[in-house]
Amino acid sequence: MIERDNFRKLNDYSVFNRCTDLLTVDDLEELSKNKNLEERFLNFMRYVSLLKEDDPKRTNGQRLIDKIFEIERFKGYKGQNVSL
Repeated sequence: MIERDNFRKLNDYSVFNRCTDLLTVDDLEELSKNKNLEERFLNFMRYVSLLKEDDPKRTNGQRLIDKIFEIERFKGYKGQNVSL
């Protein structure tokens, strides 16, 4: 879900949003143990932050980012500017 290049190609967010809705904090905590996912998340977050406020990709991507910020490992990134 956080693979930036795949997300950029999406035009229909129904499956993405459904997956986001089904993710629990426990699921995300387990996934956060994978160090490789941290870099993917940061890339995804950078991409979403560069989009215009009214872009559907930003709106939908931000839903997942907000959910990821609920887990302990990523709380420190919330509100930070991670642009390149």
